[in-house]
Amino acid sequence: RLAETWYGPGAADGWRTIPLLRGQVAHDADPAAARAAARARLGLGADDYVVSSFGMLGSTKLNQRLLDAYLASPLAADPRCRLVFVGANDPGPYGIELLRAISERGAGARIDITGFVTAEAYQDWLAASDCGVQLRTQTRGETSASVLDCLMHGLPSIVNAHGGAADLPPDALCMLPDLFEDSELTAALAELHANPARRAALAQAGRAHIAHHHAPGAVGA
Repeated sequence: RLAETWYGPGAADGWRTIPLLRGQVAHDADPAAARAAARARLGLGADDYVVSSFGMLGSTKLNQRLLDAYLASPLAADPRCRLVFVGANDPGPYGIELLRAISERGAGARIDITGFVTAEAYQDWLAASDCGVQLRTQTRGETSASVLDCLMHGLPSIVNAHGGAADLPPDALCMLPDLFEDSELTAALAELHANPARRAALAQAGRAHIAHHHAPGAVGA
């Protein structure tokens, strides 16, 4: 699609796409134990419901809109729910405004920006979270590594149909329109929180998609 957009009809003939490689999660043999251990390292309670967004924060990641949608959802009033931005905050006005917005809301004590994390801590947050939210705007269409990481870890995820995310199977994640309304994101957050069976189905479908389309053996072939 990008080739034909920029170079005209037929420009994609003969091209091959190589899926972004994603291997097997080390703790697949006992994900429940890995989740408990990760939560212990991160200081999370066994009954906490954790919504995480992964990657450096910034205007193209729509972090402010996630914050607004979360605060408008039933999760904001539940003391067991937490929203965590796992990554370095934007150092400019966008990040400053995001911190101000968090501090001014009553649920701010359960909303965190971790700052840059180690690879080990990144894996812990993927293992410990209950829902991932990976939003994008104004990108060049590239594949999001963090979305694939969520699927690989069986983390039920909400994305918008922007760039490469639009090609992911709809049964493997909760797909919002590219240009979504905040109310749609709020509804998706509430629905996943209230529906463990839906989360389990998305987790299974996400792992299967990675195994079939992004595993090194499949990509190599």
